Amino acid sequence: MKQTTFGKTKDGKKVFLYTFENKKKMEMTVSNFGAILTNLWVPDKHGIMQDIVLGYDTVEDYENHGYTYFGATIGRNTNRIENATFILHGKEYRLVKNDGENNLHSGPEGYELRIWNVKAIDEENNSITFSIVSSNGDQGYPGELHLDVTYQLQKDAIVITYDAISDKDTILNPTNHSYFNLNGHQNGDILDHNLQINATNYTPVKNEHSIPTGEIVSVQDTPLDFRQKKRIGSDINENFSQLEFVQGYDHNFVIDKGRDVAAHLEGDQTGISMSIFTNLPGIQFYASNFLENIPGKTGVTYTGHSSICLETQFFPNAINEPMFESPILQKNEEKIFKTAYQFSTNF
Repeated sequence: MKQTTFGKTKDGKKVFLYTFENKKKMEMTVSNFGAILTNLWVPDKHGIMQDIVLGYDTVEDYENHGYTYFGATIGRNTNRIENATFILHGKEYRLVKNDGENNLHSGPEGYELRIWNVKAIDEENNSITFSIVSSNGDQGYPGELHLDVTYQLQKDAIVITYDAISDKDTILNPTNHSYFNLNGHQNGDILDHNLQINATNYTPVKNEHSIPTGEIVSVQDTPLDFRQKKRIGSDINENFSQLEFVQGYDHNFVIDKGRDVAAHLEGDQTGISMSIFTNLPGIQFYASNFLENIPGKTGVTYTGHSSICLETQFFPNAINEPMFESPILQKNEEKIFKTAYQFSTNF
């Protein structure tokens, strides 16, 4: 493990990067700022290392462009809550409206903009654990939440583990918001990537505000059918209301029960493939529809469809939808969620 200085936040707090390398020369770099995954180097079919996640070169850019959530740990609640309001045990909780009338990714001062404590570093197992304590009432949520996030670089994968406990019933719906381009973060769009999502159903949205209708609907005969591998760009411009609402793909898929792999992604130029495993029930597929000329790492400008997010999570607005699996974390109940990204190369 190599620790380097990443700079200071606006309020003068030191920020560090932690880099791990395995025997295959894969490299993972994470930061105590936002528990962010900043770089992920994977060998392509020619043995050339490719950094396959979008990001920034400075901590200042992560602070100033927090709305992109590049590589960020999101909490307490990923995705949207309708009208920034929910009821828990008969009590109404009001959150910040930071996405029109809705709450997105818990609000404008989320975990992705905070300094996390480094709880443990295990160099033998290539892992690091960040921790944060979120006080009762933080961002409007009940309960003092203790959350650990562990990144581990294995021989052909990175595994992210979320371990949480609260002293009151609360919401827990974490994710990692990495934007992937398996051709390399600097190499154009992902429309020719091949994607498979093992989901027979998805949760359609009401309109352009991306709040689910509350239904769980089959992907059959729709452009959202990724049960068989297909090009991301093949149907993205179809005349279909769900795509028109959000200018492409930005939908939650209901992972089929009993499937080992939630999703599988293939880079068309590099031969790099990524399979996703998780014990969370949903996966949000976002084709970075709204990235507009974002200045990123190494002088690259990121634009629409330059990457793909595959965010494992509970369903959007699940706290307000009785048909969705509940994201409630019970008082003093420890919950552990895991998501693994496994890589291979097609020669």
